Amino acid sequence: MSPLTYIAPHDLSDVAQQGDQLWVAHDHGVTLLDSDGEVLRSIATPLRRPQLHAFSDGRTALLQSYGPCFWIRNGQLEPIEVLAKGARLSVAETNTLFACTDKSLLVDDGASRTFSVDLSRPHAVVTTPDGILLLARYGWALLSEDGAIRNQGKLKLARVFRTKETYVAVEGTTLRPFAALRSLGAPLPVEFNDAIPFAGGALCIADDAIRLVDVDEEGLRLRWRIDVESAAKRCWAGDFAVIELPEFRQCLFVSPQSDVTRVTLDSRLRQVCFREGEVALGTERSLHRWRPGADTLEPLEYDAAPSLRVLPSGFASLEGEVLRVFDARDRPPLEPTFAVADPELGAPVVVGGFLGTRITTGRYAYMLEHNGRRFRIRRGTPFRPALDQETASALMTRLCARECDASIPTPPDLGPDRSAIARGWPPEVMATLQQRAWFDGDLSDAERILALQMREGLLSELALALRTSPRCVLAAIRAGAYPLTPARAIPKYEYLGSFQTKGNVCIADPCYAARPRFRLELKVAPGEWFVFVRPWVDPTWGNRNGELIVVHERGYAIAATTAVDGFIGVDSGTAGVFDVACEVPDATEAMGVTIDGRGVFVSSGLGDGGYAPYVGRESGAIVKIRLPFIDPLRDDRSVAVEAQPDETSEPYSPRKTFAVATVIVHKKFGSGRVIAATKERIEVAFSDETRTLVHGR
Repeated sequence: MSPLTYIAPHDLSDVAQQGDQLWVAHDHGVTLLDSDGEVLRSIATPLRRPQLHAFSDGRTALLQSYGPCFWIRNGQLEPIEVLAKGARLSVAETNTLFACTDKSLLVDDGASRTFSVDLSRPHAVVTTPDGILLLARYGWALLSEDGAIRNQGKLKLARVFRTKETYVAVEGTTLRPFAALRSLGAPLPVEFNDAIPFAGGALCIADDAIRLVDVDEEGLRLRWRIDVESAAKRCWAGDFAVIELPEFRQCLFVSPQSDVTRVTLDSRLRQVCFREGEVALGTERSLHRWRPGADTLEPLEYDAAPSLRVLPSGFASLEGEVLRVFDARDRPPLEPTFAVADPELGAPVVVGGFLGTRITTGRYAYMLEHNGRRFRIRRGTPFRPALDQETASALMTRLCARECDASIPTPPDLGPDRSAIARGWPPEVMATLQQRAWFDGDLSDAERILALQMREGLLSELALALRTSPRCVLAAIRAGAYPLTPARAIPKYEYLGSFQTKGNVCIADPCYAARPRFRLELKVAPGEWFVFVRPWVDPTWGNRNGELIVVHERGYAIAATTAVDGFIGVDSGTAGVFDVACEVPDATEAMGVTIDGRGVFVSSGLGDGGYAPYVGRESGAIVKIRLPFIDPLRDDRSVAVEAQPDETSEPYSPRKTFAVATVIVHKKFGSGRVIAATKERIEVAFSDETRTLVHGR
């Protein structure tokens, strides 16, 4: 069975069904389709990624979570009353539209009326037989049908829902009975990370168990409990409860009678939708359907990372410009053709400025992956092979010698979509643009912005071909030396160059380097200091800087474990160590560069925040500075510390679980100390180097 498929001219944001017709929304407007997916009408809109809601009485609303909202009537858009200037919250329940600002609430169930309210940043509207409950950042209010405030409070409630006996309010990790929405009771004795309504009770999800409890004004009663061997991270509820166990890549389907079906997932769950006894699951990589009684998932057609919707006729998926509707009709499969063949699986290519390798094959799109990050690419999009090692080495040599001289189209010739056009430039042109931006200093503002937009793509492509990282490529270009080789390497750290200081340095965000109040100043050993970064790679965040280390030639064997009194605040997403005489650097470089031989700065891990440095001393002088951004441990991973076994030491086994600071004895590597631990892996500092081992298997 093939789904109904519609290919839009733009990426889609939502779909809604009105009778046997479909409204689809995108950034440029809304389109009405018939039951066969043929276009009946299109309307232009000024909204960005709008949402749709079709009411059973024939009305259709075009909504935004923040911004103007419209009715779609007779092929025209009509602004919704006072919300034409923007709403903080827009939701639709059954046949009623609720939309509110900080000062007003619109209720439209066919007859529109507006009430005055005074609740900052509302986040939920709950319709109840006792009135309209509005939840906000700094409190809640219960309104009568005519808008009068019947009750209000200052507690920040995450959600309120009805059980068989009473209402229940969730406040952080506290559950309270909420009698007639008038009196909040005392916290109930149940531990949970999240609580949602299910089967007339409250489903409480904790690290070790899932409990369904019945709540009344006198307390709670346990209906059933299911123990789980892994922390349940998220839960959805409809006719069944769906509970994700991400450590095992599994999910549980739990019936109201506590019957459990366990299935295996290919990746983390992103969405769950319920419809008439069946469940649709959207993971990070695929789309599936589950029906009661089945112990496996039924695959649904997809190309790359779709999002799910529920329609009266079935499930729908939105994926870029593609809409699929999985209903009961049987249609012949479509076999589209494309003028440009797909890249080979596993071969590195550049598509629209994005570097990666094709890892999937779909009907209308495929997935490109690089460093754990994935991009959906429309089939038929032109591409070119990524640079090979020989070509990349030659280009690096010219960049280091400042000899790139390709002709660059001027920004006025590119028009308003200059970045999209520039992504199709060959590497030689991109390298010339970056060379001018780094070293010539005579670029226009438009050229400089364009260079910043294109920089990551060029550096990543060079790094892939040269089997290194973008930050190392940038450091070598800045230093004018490729390859950039340290006098002494540190295992699992990347070398970025060196700088000189007369003995006075500061640690700061570059934008605060000239402001003594916002920097930490230290007296250090004078001379040459060498710069290293410990990479931190994550599927979501990509390749980030986990830690910055600057070390004097006398400090390689010294552990920087002494905390400095104070910390630095970062607001530009970058931080570094500078000689006090160093000029204030340009904070737009994010991958790590030396600055005129007098300092260094790098991107600060995951961005802005407060970071505490550590130092190491030799003969009283500071000879190493360590600034951790991610996993801010006191332990210095750049130094191999020999751990001495004692009566508390434990023999290593992958079946055991080890805590940080535990000394273990390995049959091959000897004794070592655990310096970092996750649920599945540990980092152990042995006498020669730090190694990653598994545990808790």
